[in-house]
Amino acid sequence: MHWMHIRQGRAHRSFCALIWIATGLYLFLRLGGPESLLSWQALIYFVVGMLAASLVLGSFGAWAHKVLVQALLIALRPPGDASLGLIRVVGLAVLVAEAAIVYQAALWAFGQNWGR
Repeated sequence: MHWMHIRQGRAHRSFCALIWIATGLYLFLRLGGPESLLSWQALIYFVVGMLAASLVLGSFGAWAHKVLVQALLIALRPPGDASLGLIRVVGLAVLVAEAAIVYQAALWAFGQNWGR
């Protein structure tokens, strides 16, 4: 099971980085135009924010996913098709929550630095 948790952690961290990039592209293009992507503010926003979102939020999401799956596996004995379906739903719920949290964090970071 250890290798699976390592893969899940990478997936959660990559997902958070992608959400940060997509949100940043939307905000910079919508509010500043294409030339705003070539500024040093955009470089700082993307590099620092992507690392922070990946390491902090992605790692927390992977941990939450691992804890919830382990709790469900203990609670739903014997494992069957219904429990596997529930585990998949919980995994999707964690990804949706991660996307919402990263999106809000990106909006906050953009608003703090550029006040838009």
